[in-house]
Amino acid sequence: MKDFSIVKNTYNKEDALEIISDLFRSKIKSLSSKSFSNQERFGDDKGCDKRIEELREELKNFRSAISELDNNMEVEVEANININIKVK
Repeated sequence: MKDFSIVKNTYNKEDALEIISDLFRSKIKSLSSKSFSNQERFGDDKGCDKRIEELREELKNFRSAISELDNNMEVEVEANININIKVK
């Protein structure tokens, strides 16, 4: 297994909202492109569509949680990617 650290810092709530929202939007955009491509070639892509909806819901929940914070609070963010290599 290999771990990669994407974000590891403390932010005010506005910066945390921007950084994490950008990560979610980037992943949603990537999946949307993949889904569109798969739909054009193979028909429906329920797997991507389901994951896009899950990510949108997570982003909504994150925004809601951040909006409840006082302006004098800081947000500690750690975003990691864990990669496992497997033989096909």
